[in-house]
Amino acid sequence: MLGLGNSLARGGVLSGFENTYSLDFDGTNDYVNFGDIAFSGDFTVSAWVYMDDDPANWKDGSNGNVIVGDAANTDWIRINDATVFSVKAGTHGGINLTHGLTFTGGAWEHVVVKRAGDTITAYRNGTPGGTTGTIEDTHTFTPEYIGNKGSSYDYFDGKMDEVAMWDEALDDAAVTAIYNSGTPIALDKDSGNYDNSGDLQGWWRMGDGDTFPTITDNSTNSNDGTMTNMASDDIVSDTP
Repeated sequence: MLGLGNSLARGGVLSGFENTYSLDFDGTNDYVNFGDIAFSGDFTVSAWVYMDDDPANWKDGSNGNVIVGDAANTDWIRINDATVFSVKAGTHGGINLTHGLTFTGGAWEHVVVKRAGDTITAYRNGTPGGTTGTIEDTHTFTPEYIGNKGSSYDYFDGKMDEVAMWDEALDDAAVTAIYNSGTPIALDKDSGNYDNSGDLQGWWRMGDGDTFPTITDNSTNSNDGTMTNMASDDIVSDTP
């Protein structure tokens, strides 16, 4: 754990890509506010997650672990329970996607959700779900937060690392390359089947290279985030 103001000079700063830190969310009121990114068409969201609670407790009514969302509670990607994602873009665009994957909690898992036209696809650890869903492609997706969606519930409970967004629907090969058998990679440069660095709209290392309370956007778009209701010791040395 790190003290207030400590600078974390890691990640492509000193000695090539290293992944040393993540953020620990308490599930009560913690989130990162990075402003506003608007996707009027295709997009992909990727994150490494470590959900603390048992899957049976993740969803209570409409509650779940939000990966990204907006302040107006109208746009979000949420893990409802072990086998269901909720994805919403705009006031009339929400779907519950039963994807055929199983998230376990208590371990690092790689999550990707993408929209290609009106089709939503989810991935776990590089593997696409067997079921896709449809969502109206006219609705703009405007996330602002990591770990919440502008509500008094749905806060993420656990650790999150290497959160990224692209304005492109990444193909299966690119998602597999990002998963990289369980080891995160640098997303600001192309590598193997990952050739989407030019589509990157936001990439938050969640501790690496950051100084509390700022979570730096490592894309070229300067969408830096602010740790909200969090302390410096929520930057922890636990990573995939």
